Amino acid sequence: MEIQDEVGRQGVSLTRALGLHRPDVVSLDVLDDFNSAAAPGELVRLVMMRAVIETGSDRGLISWIDGNEMVVASCYDPFGELAPIGSRWPLAGDQVIAVARAAGRPKAAQYEELTLDGMPPSLAGTYAGLKHMLVVPVRAAGEDLALLCVSRRRSEEFSVEDSDVLHAIAAAAAQPLRAARLDEQLTTAQAELSELVVRAESVEHVKTDVLRLASHELRSPLTVLHGYLSLVRDGFYGDIPEPLAGVVAILERRTQEMNTLVNDMLVAARVEDIPAKSTNDVTDLREVLSQAVREVMPRATEQHRLTLNLPPDPMPASVDAERVMLALRNIIDNAVKYSPSGGDVVCAITEDAGMARMKVSDHGLGIAPEDRDKLFTRFGRVLTTANSHIPGIGLGLYFSREVARRNGGDVALMPDDGLGTAFVLSLPLVSHAHGVVSDPA
Repeated sequence: MEIQDEVGRQGVSLTRALGLHRPDVVSLDVLDDFNSAAAPGELVRLVMMRAVIETGSDRGLISWIDGNEMVVASCYDPFGELAPIGSRWPLAGDQVIAVARAAGRPKAAQYEELTLDGMPPSLAGTYAGLKHMLVVPVRAAGEDLALLCVSRRRSEEFSVEDSDVLHAIAAAAAQPLRAARLDEQLTTAQAELSELVVRAESVEHVKTDVLRLASHELRSPLTVLHGYLSLVRDGFYGDIPEPLAGVVAILERRTQEMNTLVNDMLVAARVEDIPAKSTNDVTDLREVLSQAVREVMPRATEQHRLTLNLPPDPMPASVDAERVMLALRNIIDNAVKYSPSGGDVVCAITEDAGMARMKVSDHGLGIAPEDRDKLFTRFGRVLTTANSHIPGIGLGLYFSREVARRNGGDVALMPDDGLGTAFVLSLPLVSHAHGVVSDPA
């Protein structure tokens, strides 16, 4: 408790006024006050003010310990310049603080003995007129959390009892201050996280706009180029000389690859436009998977063997059939592209616990474990010496997973068995999604 004098400038402790100024009394008295503080800032100031009053000091300062620095949390000085909140200065070189921390007890000193090297001028100026100091570390859970310092301008030195009282206050404040510090750090982290989220969303919007613009601007010249190549191939401009026939075929193939990339860019840009929930027609996923295989088939080489394994019974699902087909096509197309030596690409669909599992497996280049986290990010293409020549911009799997998730499913990379790569696109079947159990008969 505090008693103000006539001018209200100097407070004295009630326990001191009653002759009860003992550490145990102070400890019991302040503990309840500290635990009842409504906010972290209020608690910090309360601890500092109790230290000033109970030790009969002119000035109080409490600083958080942040790594190798002290950070001013609160300052009280009605007669001098206040230390700016948030000011930092290094712990190193301050012998008084070093001794107090090593002992875990208050340490007394005179300001004229202090070395102010390395201290910002804004802080050094606040020491003017001070003669005596008493500093104690606030220790919680074995860690020095803060430093509590009281000072006097008068010639009277701090007594042993003052030291014991300050130590009792620091001990009573330790856990409340630790909770306040954690709360403060959590609030700061949440604010920083929110800012990062806003920035990330802004970057994603920019990426989407760039994708839309680029895909739109590239489609027209590609369409013109493809049209002229078709006319050349069909003999509109006369017979193609033998040396140019192979060149025209290469140009057509590369133009088709570029057109596929542009389509992927456009589809990925529009993924945000997919409604999270929508009313879709019930579609047999067997037909959706079959259509995806048919569209990839022309891009496979003679060395590839595309196999489609379908169950005899329908696989009904309420999904956006067109986008699901595009998602499957991306996965199958990747299986073909990343199997440059050919081999089997097997597409199959099975049911498991009410989910249709459409699996696409190949015997191609495979994916290193450290690269797997990149696969489903936008532009998250994994480049190696073995696949750097394969066209792609890292949008296919990102789009496929987004489509699956917005239709109630997901896309997963199966564990590597050393025999290539296998992806599974899962979607809920209608009978289970609507709570209807199919008649096994």
